Amino acid sequence: MPSPSTSDLHLDVPLTNMMVAYFQDPKKFISDKVFPICPVKKKSDLYYEFNKADWFRGDAKERAPGTESAGGGYGVANSNYACKTYAFHKDIADEERDNADAILAPNKNATRFVSTHLGIRREVNFINKFFSAGLWSGGDFTPGTLWDAAGSDPIGDVDDQKLVIEEATGYRPSVLVVGPLVHRELKHHPDVLDRIKYTQRGQVTEEILASLFEVDKYLVARAVQNTAAKGQTASMSFMYGKHCLLAYATDTPAIDVPSAGYTFAWKDFTKVNEVGAKVTNFRMEQLKSDRIEGELSYDQKITAADLGKFFLDVIS
Repeated sequence: MPSPSTSDLHLDVPLTNMMVAYFQDPKKFISDKVFPICPVKKKSDLYYEFNKADWFRGDAKERAPGTESAGGGYGVANSNYACKTYAFHKDIADEERDNADAILAPNKNATRFVSTHLGIRREVNFINKFFSAGLWSGGDFTPGTLWDAAGSDPIGDVDDQKLVIEEATGYRPSVLVVGPLVHRELKHHPDVLDRIKYTQRGQVTEEILASLFEVDKYLVARAVQNTAAKGQTASMSFMYGKHCLLAYATDTPAIDVPSAGYTFAWKDFTKVNEVGAKVTNFRMEQLKSDRIEGELSYDQKITAADLGKFFLDVIS
């Protein structure tokens, strides 16, 4: 046997320039990009709602000489929000930190781990509050011909529903949210490719689709979730399914325009940022550990149900 052997010359140790880590990019989360975030001072409170019907009748009338003008008024009601606080933590035991290789960066990765779990929770809440069947006025919409079938017309379908919303509210929808499965079909749809063939080089971007659908924002919700319990085989799937959401949303909180939805973020919650989030690091002496803990305090709420339309199962 040759001496020295290969194993005598080198002892295997972990690499310091790569590792296998499934960090989900926060850019995949869209729950804070669809509707404006409204910072609030209190965990719960009221906001005003004007009666829509009173503003659209056109009750002005011709006035005869010497008579009073026609007059009227508008109704004002109150609605409410109520923020809930969501929290998650990762403990770093002293032994874990002291024995960890530098590449494992316990504090950095614990912070990322906590933030990701909170981000997924906010996406789940967004889906339950905005991106599900039966939530918006006028019922859900399913295309007569699904968008991955021959003869379908996704641009026409969206345009028709935009007109429905505009006719009912006076506001034209400004944002379209789709999942990656739907986005894939739209990118390769014959009508889309035909409309850009003389102006583009075949690369269908999200910006191009926003232009074709005539919306300010075209958002692809790429978040992925494992729905299996801890210890079970992972069950991974895109969170936003085969659906779409079309809505009118203001860019920032406003008192003179409606918005289909809002995220009310409790900004006066201790040490939070402008979206109601905070991550803290504190000692758990009884566990001989440091705790990385994240919290989010918010309420996601439909504030004008007639300004949105849920497209249910647009592809097969």
